[in-house]
Amino acid sequence: MDALECSICLHNFDDKQHRPRVLPCGHSICSYCIDTTITAGSRRCPTCRTPHNVTQSTHLVINFSLEEAALQKLSIESVERFQDSNASITNMCQIHSGVPLHFICTLHKVEICHSCTVLDHRKETCKLVSIKDEIKAKKDKILTEIETLTTVTNGAITELKSQIKYADNTITSHKQDIKEKESEVRLLLAEIDHLQQKVDVEEDKKNKISSAIFETDKKQQMLERVANKIAEASTLTSVSSACKVVKIKMAELQIWQNKIQESFHLKIITDMDLKKVKDKSISVYVLQDEDGIRRSAILSQHNEKTHMTALSKENELPEETANLPIYDIYQQIKTNPEVFLTLSIQDMILGTVYITVNDTPYGKQFLALALGSHGSSYKGSSFSDKSDHVITVRHYMTEEGSQEKACIMRNLEDGDSAVTKAGMVFNICGSAGFHIITKGRSQSWSTCIGEVTSGMNIITQISCSDYLITDVKLCEVGVVLNNK
Repeated sequence: MDALECSICLHNFDDKQHRPRVLPCGHSICSYCIDTTITAGSRRCPTCRTPHNVTQSTHLVINFSLEEAALQKLSIESVERFQDSNASITNMCQIHSGVPLHFICTLHKVEICHSCTVLDHRKETCKLVSIKDEIKAKKDKILTEIETLTTVTNGAITELKSQIKYADNTITSHKQDIKEKESEVRLLLAEIDHLQQKVDVEEDKKNKISSAIFETDKKQQMLERVANKIAEASTLTSVSSACKVVKIKMAELQIWQNKIQESFHLKIITDMDLKKVKDKSISVYVLQDEDGIRRSAILSQHNEKTHMTALSKENELPEETANLPIYDIYQQIKTNPEVFLTLSIQDMILGTVYITVNDTPYGKQFLALALGSHGSSYKGSSFSDKSDHVITVRHYMTEEGSQEKACIMRNLEDGDSAVTKAGMVFNICGSAGFHIITKGRSQSWSTCIGEVTSGMNIITQISCSDYLITDVKLCEVGVVLNNK
């Protein structure tokens, strides 16, 4: 097939009914064939079957390079046909009748016969060229130009197709990014809505508590005024009368206190309760009520320190308990919080390790997993591996009892680098696991989250012993409260 012909009808391209027009896929088809396929109900490229939205051929760009080359070819073919059909007239010398023309005199720019080369256009004075050679040279020149033009055009089409493919890939990638971002936005909006609901609940609770405090203050002030009257009374009658009023006001205040305790789930710890705590006849629990889930932690004394175990919804509260709200505890662990890890092996307690946690994003995550405030905690997990200078915990336990490594907080950034020394605790970047350094080295690690303040001898014992490291468990974890 000739490159200057329409690939469908095989008609030479021209500047009329068969003008070459470029479809979106890059193929050039004549106007007639494009309109014919559209009229027949097909809107696909006849060559590669790529769909398009063209309604008529005049909406498409003309391939002027092909059109010009085709017109030049038609012009040459027309001249050749004319020469062939009129050979008896045009190919005969007008001077020497009946003698065919075989040469061109380039000096005088005329076609001549053999006789002319002897008389008027001798080789010595004129430059003669064979007509056949001249025709062949012109043909070769135009065909070379057509071939070059076709090669350039095909290269341009290939480049355009490559750009279309790149654009398609980019569009697909961007559409996928849009879907992912839309999904993230939906999740963020849902989270914002959930947080706003929690804010509304807490605001309502705050207003009710403020109102309760105001009413309690009023009742206490009234009781104080009555008590002042008793102090000022000077007769038995006035004292007796004031005492009756005091008893009434005390009864009212007691009823009010009971109502407040019931409304806000309070347990006021009395001196009698404290005596029972010391006698270990009752326990003190810290309560967290969040999203309809109640979690609790036990307070106890160890090594002259007040331990609060990790919050858990598994704890069963005894009937005789003294309960504290979690927000009272948060105030005591805001600065320089201290975490404890009680270690055991095969139900044998090895001891308790205390770690002071720094105020970094990963440090806060470590504290949250010791506190159990997000539901998951390090309690029940075990050490994963050890080397000559470090022991490692790589996972924590979820409330469902499964092991997990992923961060529980978002957008955590690595901390500054620090030269390792024994007792330093480093986070495993990108997860919630941690390393405890047993032997310092002259190398820097990033994201230090704390340092062992007590119990380093236990860490050293584990590191140097023949214990199977995965048998060493964190049987209890929690935070240390500031003793006041």
